[in-house]
Amino acid sequence: MVTKLSASGLRYPLPVFLISAALLALQVALMKLLAYTQGHHLAYIVLSIALLGFGSGGSVLTLIRRRGTAPLEKFFTPALLLFAVTTAVLPLLARPLLDGLEVDLLQVEPGQWLRVSGLGAVFFQPFFWGAAALSIAFSEETDRIHVLYAVNLFGSALGSGAAWLSLFVLQPEQLTAPLAVLVLLTVFLNRPPLYAWAPAALVVAGAWLASPELPRSPYKPLSYALQLPEAERQGPFPHPLGRVDRVTSPALRHAPDLSLRYTGPVPAPPHVFVDGETAGVLLNPDDPAADILLQTPQALPYVAGAPERILFLSPGGTAPMLAGGNARLTAVEHHPHVFRAVDALLEPLPLTAVRQDPRLFLARDGLPPQDLIVFPERGQFGGPTGLQTLGEDTLFTVESLRSAFRRLTPDGRLAFTVWLDQPLRHAPRLVDLIAESLRAGGFADPGDHVTAVRGWGSMSVLVSPGPLPESARERIAAFCREKGFDLLWPVTGEDRLHGGAEDELDTLIAGLLGPDAAAVRAHYRFDVRAPTDNQPFFDQFLRPGDRGEDLEQLSLSERGPAVLRALLGLLAGAVALLVLGPLIPLRRELTGSQFTLLTFSGLGAGFMLFEVALIQRLTLLWGHPVVSAVLVMTTLLCGMGIGSAWSRRVEAVPRKLLPLLLGIAAVQVLLYFGLPGIVSSLMGRSPVVRYGVGGAGLILTAIPMGFPFPLCLRMLNQRSRRQVPWACGIDSSLAVLTGPAAALIAFRSGYSSLSLLSAAAYLIAAAGVVTLGRPKT
Repeated sequence: MVTKLSASGLRYPLPVFLISAALLALQVALMKLLAYTQGHHLAYIVLSIALLGFGSGGSVLTLIRRRGTAPLEKFFTPALLLFAVTTAVLPLLARPLLDGLEVDLLQVEPGQWLRVSGLGAVFFQPFFWGAAALSIAFSEETDRIHVLYAVNLFGSALGSGAAWLSLFVLQPEQLTAPLAVLVLLTVFLNRPPLYAWAPAALVVAGAWLASPELPRSPYKPLSYALQLPEAERQGPFPHPLGRVDRVTSPALRHAPDLSLRYTGPVPAPPHVFVDGETAGVLLNPDDPAADILLQTPQALPYVAGAPERILFLSPGGTAPMLAGGNARLTAVEHHPHVFRAVDALLEPLPLTAVRQDPRLFLARDGLPPQDLIVFPERGQFGGPTGLQTLGEDTLFTVESLRSAFRRLTPDGRLAFTVWLDQPLRHAPRLVDLIAESLRAGGFADPGDHVTAVRGWGSMSVLVSPGPLPESARERIAAFCREKGFDLLWPVTGEDRLHGGAEDELDTLIAGLLGPDAAAVRAHYRFDVRAPTDNQPFFDQFLRPGDRGEDLEQLSLSERGPAVLRALLGLLAGAVALLVLGPLIPLRRELTGSQFTLLTFSGLGAGFMLFEVALIQRLTLLWGHPVVSAVLVMTTLLCGMGIGSAWSRRVEAVPRKLLPLLLGIAAVQVLLYFGLPGIVSSLMGRSPVVRYGVGGAGLILTAIPMGFPFPLCLRMLNQRSRRQVPWACGIDSSLAVLTGPAAALIAFRSGYSSLSLLSAAAYLIAAAGVVTLGRPKT
């Protein structure tokens, strides 16, 4: 049954549903777009820009309602038309700003700030107009907010899921025009005059036809590869986990830290890129140089022995497995495009290819013991590429390595390779990770279980539950002498062939494997502590407050905290200008609105902190940051939509709302203590159990969280109806700043701390409810 919303413009809940779906789908598309063209640091800011649109829209409508005489619903159709137009032309306006944008130069080139600000302004427009339309609906029908808010949440959930499915067949920039068409259809439901609707339709159609391919950062590895002679590109192949490109060039060789004494052929296989970042190579087994890795330090585990069963985690291509000889091979690869390429090339070999997240694979029940588990490379050519967050990697944590140890035979080994940067960061972190994992597993002296070999550019490490046999040590020493590599550990006293006079690698290895590891970590210029599941940031080395020389020597992928701090300041300025600025004429009227300020600030910040913490925690359960982000957003929105619909049965009074907010805060505290254990116990279960139990638990947790916002708006409507748009703006504004701030907090204190901060935010909302007096008449 269709429900009327008013006598004129806002006739049905359907427009609110479709607007909400378009806004969330646009948000997901832009996040993936920026992950490909620039990197996940800027992609993360899209969420804040979207919420900034809600905040500023609420403030502007508050001013209009105070100063104007026309009802707000008169602005509903114009806002939707502008939403459609600005969505359609977004790629056209963004292209010149992305061409030449490089956030790595923000610290030294002021012009980059103008580009970033301009790009933010372009992205801001559709969210502003779409949010303004939603705020009008909420403001004009506050007495039925439980219906509209539930429709809003369910529409958002649909938009998130639809965007995810669309990315299987479309590139993110190809989604903007269809979304604009959806908004135009929404406008048509309100029967707009032809003179208003037709020009907007022409603009949308023209933008769809002229939609350009957006430029990537010139510092992306894919950009480098395409500049090589005779470079041929296949792709991009769309996928939600990241678009895939294959590039072949006679100059694009695969010789990772090749022995300087090697005189044989060097292969030039197709290179695979995921979201523009190097993922691996597709080396053919028939290539004369198929076993090229045996001429590099990565041959260390095969020189030490002849493993019969080898497990490769996220190999990214075929090269690592071609060094495995006649062993029984298992390759675990999550991205389907890479998985299919590996499976097709290595079909003649005794290979079992598994498409799954490697961390979940390690948690499987019934996994056969392995003689060797090979982890992917770290450092120069590695690094995750995704939607979420500044170099998160749950495969390189203490908990992950302990899980891998449990999958080894008594004589089994773990193998790692790390590229040597200057100054040293990745190598000492890997050593500390190995050492801390061994200590956590009960090995008192980690040095007895580690062997490390160095080439001119990388270091390979072999870790075993027991000391290597003397025969294996002799073979490794002979291999190093033959190939011109250095045996770093155990220390032999032989002269080093690689590394300068100021090289600290030997000292760092000895210190981190020894009893004074804590002192070594504390005094080293970079933070090289072992990552954990709570702080899974393998590629981040800045300590809080680091500036100057240390910052200048880091690559962009390691500057995440610095970039986020800068962008957080830019967002704070935008909030002051776009959300608080329009309210200056109303400052006297809004003075003393403790309920509105405290309650809606707490709700906005509390939800965002809770969402960010859940996305990270459930990445372990659901296997990938993108998968986790989409499922968490969709499930939370559905659960909150149910709660909003049920809130109509609850009287909007403080004595009903206060226990609800206190209960939500208590749940956050319980999740702080209980969620890690729950996730750990479910990781080895079947997908049905993991997704079913995780989704059901999330919905049950989200249902109570859908009550406070509509109840608070109903209470505010009883006391000061003019403040309703402002309340929506406050809620969104706090979420704007909380998103990037949550990532910075996680770097310093871990993701678990966000649950406690979320509880504190809901307590602030409860404090706002306490300030309420009797309703005004």
